[in-house]
Amino acid sequence: MSSKGAALVVTDVGQVETRDLTVPALSAGEVKIQALYSLLSIGTEISIANGHRMENAKFPYVPGYQGVGRICEVTEESKGFRVGDEVLYLGGRTEEPVQAVWGAHQQIIVCGTESLIPVPTAVAPEEAALAPLFAVGMHGVNLAQVAPSDVVVVLGHGLIGAGAAQAARARGAFVIVSEPDAARRALAAKYGAHLVVDPKTESLADAVKSVLSPGARGADVVIESSGVASLIEPGMELCKPDARYVLQGWYSGDVSFCFMTAHRRQLTLLCPTGWGPVGTKEAALRLAAAGIFQATPYLSHRIPVSGAADAYRMAMGPERNTILGLLFDWNA
Repeated sequence: MSSKGAALVVTDVGQVETRDLTVPALSAGEVKIQALYSLLSIGTEISIANGHRMENAKFPYVPGYQGVGRICEVTEESKGFRVGDEVLYLGGRTEEPVQAVWGAHQQIIVCGTESLIPVPTAVAPEEAALAPLFAVGMHGVNLAQVAPSDVVVVLGHGLIGAGAAQAARARGAFVIVSEPDAARRALAAKYGAHLVVDPKTESLADAVKSVLSPGARGADVVIESSGVASLIEPGMELCKPDARYVLQGWYSGDVSFCFMTAHRRQLTLLCPTGWGPVGTKEAALRLAAAGIFQATPYLSHRIPVSGAADAYRMAMGPERNTILGLLFDWNA
C-alpha cells in the first residue's frame, strides 16, 4: 500500500503550495528518510521559482537540495546505512507528474545512498542542515588557495559568505567582511571577521588600506558572495596585482565589468560551482563538530510544515532579505 507525505510544490512561476504526494516505492540501493529539517536556498532555489533560471526545471516540481533526516527504511543493497542513522541528504525522488528539483523539501525522502553523508553525533541536525551552504563558501576559499598571510575581503555575509569568511579565518587569513545589514554585520564580527565594514557609511577601500603591510597595494583575495552584479567591478578595485578574485554569488543574466580593471591587476578569476569536490561537505560537518564552523547562530527562521508555502512565497518577494538561514521543520 502506497503512503503519502507532505511536500512543497512549485506549480508555476511565483506559485507554491503544500501537497500530500505519494511516496515512491524503494528501488534497490535506496533508502527512505523521515525528514527533520530542510534548508531553503534563497539564491538558487528562488531564482528558479521566480522563473529566472529554468534550464533544469519543469513545473510542477519539488524544490530544495539539502536536508537532514533519519533513515526509516533500507533495502538489502543499501550498504553502510541502517534504520535510525541521521544523515545529510541532497534531494529526493518524486513520482510523475511532479518533478524533483532537487526534491529535498519533502516529509519523506526516497533516494540512493551515494550522496548521503552521516551526521556526526556532535552536530545538531539544524546545524547539519546549514552545513552544505557553508561548504559552498569553503569551496571558494579552497579554490583561491587562501594562505595565512593573506588579506581576504568577503562581500556579503549570507550563509555562503559566512562559510567563506569562517573558512578563510580558519586558515589564518585576516578577514574583512563588507555587509550592509546590521544583524549580519554583528554575526560577522562575532564569528567570521577581524574587521567588519558597513558599505553604506564607511569606505571599504580605506578599511583594506588600514590593515595592509607597508608597500602592499590591495587585498590578496576578494570573494564576491552577495550575488549583486554591480559589486563585481568595485570588488576588483580592492585587489592587489596578481590577486585571486572569486565570483561566489549567482548572477541572473549577463554580467559585465571593465576589462582593464581586471587586466591591470592581472587577476585570477575563479567561479566556483556548488560545494566542490567529494569531501567538502564532509569537511564542513567535521569543522562544525570541532566548533570551527559556527552555523546555528545563522538560523533566522524555523518554519513548520503548515507555514512552509507562506514562507516560500515570502522568499520569492521583497522580504527575502530578512531571511538568512530558513529551515522547514517537517515534524512540526
